[in-house]
Amino acid sequence: GFEAVFEGLYRAQSAWDEVMAANAVRASENGKRRVVVLAGSGHLIYNLGINRRVFERNRRPFRTIVCVAVPKGRPSVAVSRSLADYIWGLAEEDRPAYPSVGLRMKMFASLANPVLEAKPVDGVALGKDFDKGDVILSVDGKPFSDINELRMYLARFAWGEETTFRLLRAGQEKTVVLKFDPPAIVPSGRIEKDFPVAARSEEAPAEPLARLRAQLERLWRNRDGTAGIAVKHLESGRELLINADDLFPLASVFKLPVLVELMAQVREGRLSLEDEIDLVPADLHLGSGVLADLVAPGIRLSVRNLILLMMTVSDNSAADLLLAKVGVENVNRRLRGLGIEGISVSRSCQELILDVYGLDYETYKDNPAEEIEAVYEELLKKDPEFAAEARRSFSLQEEDRSAPRAMNVLLERVFRKNILDEASCQTILDIMAKCQTGAGRIKGRLPSGTEVAHKTGTLSGSFNDCGIIFLPDGRGHVALSIMTKDFHRMRSADIESLIAETAKFVYDFFYFF
Repeated sequence: GFEAVFEGLYRAQSAWDEVMAANAVRASENGKRRVVVLAGSGHLIYNLGINRRVFERNRRPFRTIVCVAVPKGRPSVAVSRSLADYIWGLAEEDRPAYPSVGLRMKMFASLANPVLEAKPVDGVALGKDFDKGDVILSVDGKPFSDINELRMYLARFAWGEETTFRLLRAGQEKTVVLKFDPPAIVPSGRIEKDFPVAARSEEAPAEPLARLRAQLERLWRNRDGTAGIAVKHLESGRELLINADDLFPLASVFKLPVLVELMAQVREGRLSLEDEIDLVPADLHLGSGVLADLVAPGIRLSVRNLILLMMTVSDNSAADLLLAKVGVENVNRRLRGLGIEGISVSRSCQELILDVYGLDYETYKDNPAEEIEAVYEELLKKDPEFAAEARRSFSLQEEDRSAPRAMNVLLERVFRKNILDEASCQTILDIMAKCQTGAGRIKGRLPSGTEVAHKTGTLSGSFNDCGIIFLPDGRGHVALSIMTKDFHRMRSADIESLIAETAKFVYDFFYFF
């Protein structure tokens, strides 16, 4: 029935998409950095066809472009944004650029010539003296024993030209002159006017950066919480800001300003990366990392190793030890002295999490993490609304916040190596490039092997990732800060997917434009 026919057509198109994708990947592997695939829109739109299959193979960026006809005399045409990444408007023509012949042919083992499968139903052959079973002896005096060769020969003709077929029909030879005449104009009354609409039509922004803004705003529209995004291509200076001056919880992104202060104090000779710090059980704090799992006494780690733990696995215990060593007031003083406004650091990880839990810091700051967790669980049993109320209280606080634009300024200055000496800035970038957290965030949908120097943060409805993307092929570098707040109902995996999609849009835009 109909379902079987549909399944057959679907399988045929899928097989064709797979073949085209494999060919495109092979072409890119042969040294060509960019590959253009020309195909019918059904093989490309909605990210379901050749483009998606290529991406799944090589994880290289792609953009989908669909051509639409723009009627004469109209400067623009409204199109659905669901069609593709970009819509290419072409002047509407009265006819296709090249003629379609419309002859269906096949070969038989007993014959050396192509045979018509059916009477023409379209193309320039429609209405001409061709019939099912006609044997094509020659075209313009040239015999053909291969259908593809004949098709290629016919494809060379333009509108207004003609060619001569010599046919064999019922044992009799006959000659048919085929003129490549333009098709007749269809009366307006026969044109269907009520086509189904797949998505709301909008005017496509003309300026490229405006198109990127539209993509990102559409991606984050009507979500559970709020996102702030700062994007800057560091070589060209092109910048895009969305809620970028609003304040968002830093979460573990505060560890980057701490690292900057650490490297500044190392440069000033106030401490050394080789200094060692003894850890006691009270230093093993709540939250992410690996040090909290080490319960035996006698742990001693260098500042260098604590930095690596703080930045690569976002270890909270390491961060709190280092913050105590450099002094929280020095972190903020350094930022102000560098002219960076919009970032404030005031609490350790332990204090932040206790505030999220609604627990008094002075009472519980030195308690082992497992005891604090037990107290919190007991409070939740007594009052299920306790956690929600604590979250609401935390969300109203103004400390330990950052604006995405301010974080991007910090990232840019580290990249340009004018915030500290060149060696210190390079050390910061090298450490950030080793980040192991947030694999599903900025890096989630980027091509495999893309270098990203970044720092993630997660705390009470905030999912952040801020860093620098190193574009391939000399395309430059992009500072990208994505910060969120009040995402309490969406699954964390879904929020990370939004961050990954944002980074993919940004990567693709600056790679291609």
